Amino acid sequence: MMVSQYNITYNDDFNYGLGFTSKNEKIGGYVVFMENNIADGKAVLVARSNNNGASWGITDPVLGQSAKVGSWRTNASYSPIKITVVSGNLNVQPVINKTSALSMNNEIKLDGHTTLELVYL
Repeated sequence: MMVSQYNITYNDDFNYGLGFTSKNEKIGGYVVFMENNIADGKAVLVARSNNNGASWGITDPVLGQSAKVGSWRTNASYSPIKITVVSGNLNVQPVINKTSALSMNNEIKLDGHTTLELVYL
């Protein structure tokens, strides 16, 4: 579990790993946020669907790695909007495991990867 800068706790559906030590200990994890989103020149918010687009709801700006689908919406609607151009910031919040849970006698290399998939509807 991680607590974000928004004071929200995230489970492993949202926590991307930072790899393992040589003794197979989890190094830590990170959460990715989409923020300051602009679509076609207007500020937009993040929408999320937990059922592959059948219904949509408001959400915090975190990206998950499970079967959730994200999009952009206006402040007046929960549903995704049609857009041509979108921009924004992807912010990463890492958390390193406590040192008592890690073998600290060797160099520890962080190894985190995230793939974002863009689907055109």
